[in-house]
Order: sequence, then structure tokens, then C-alpha cells
Amino acid sequence: MSRTYHRDSRGRFATQDSNNNGLMQRKDKNTGEFARFPLVMQMKTIKKIARKYKIALKDEDGKPIKIKIVRDKGAISAPFTGRADIKNRIDLLPRAFTSEEDMARTLYHEKLHLRQYKEHGQAYVQNNRQWFEDAADKAEVDWWETVKHL
Repeated sequence: MSRTYHRDSRGRFATQDSNNNGLMQRKDKNTGEFARFPLVMQMKTIKKIARKYKIALKDEDGKPIKIKIVRDKGAISAPFTGRADIKNRIDLLPRAFTSEEDMARTLYHEKLHLRQYKEHGQAYVQNNRQWFEDAADKAEVDWWETVKHL
């Protein structure tokens, strides 16, 4: 079986196999309001950067971390790049797709928050939010200094 590749009218790669099993489209750039972000807003991009910087997308128990790409135009102006929740999920906002560094640091930082929720519980973390945010910020800065050469 062979595949043929071409770009569709929206700049996405489309493939079709020799068995004529239809088209599968993959974007190779962001469009519309999100075109300003250099990293393509796809799980493929997230996984590639996570692998490069050795960020496991699993928790300490080996359970996969859920990743949600927030494609809301209102989130473009948010003052942060991600958020974590008690349900073992990281939401990546558009600004996380500004650079590899922003993506890697966001993944690491939000993964720290997931651990904080697991170890201390949501209520305690929320009641001491600034302390936990400061701790995650410091750990992120220290971590980035050790991996930025990758």
C-alpha cells in the first residue's frame, strides 16, 4: 500500500492510501486567530516537545495525564499558558504554543500542580494557592536551567 501526500486548500497535509481509503488531514500550521503562534496546536507537537525535554505525560502512578488544547479565542489574551485540575488534566492555552521553551516549561509547571493536588488535596492547594504557585515557579526555573541545552 502506498500513500500520496498533498496540501488541501487550507494548507493542511492530506494523505490518501492506494486502497482509496479516504483522506486523512493534518494541519502543519495554525490558522485564523491562532496563526500568530509558531507551534502547531496539536498533540503531536506537545508529545514531541515532552519527549525532547524528558517530560513524562503520565503521573507518578503511571496513569496518562489528560491534555486539553484550549482553542478558545478568548484564551489568547489570558495572562498564563496553562492550568491543571484535580482530575489529572492539563489545559494548554494558546500562549503555550509560542515557543518550545514556553511549551516545555508549561508542561513541567502544570505537572507540578497535578502532583500538588494529589499530595495535598484540592482544598488545601487552593487555600494556599500563592505558596504552591511560588514553589512551582521556582522548581520550573531550576528545572529549565538543567534542560535548556537539549
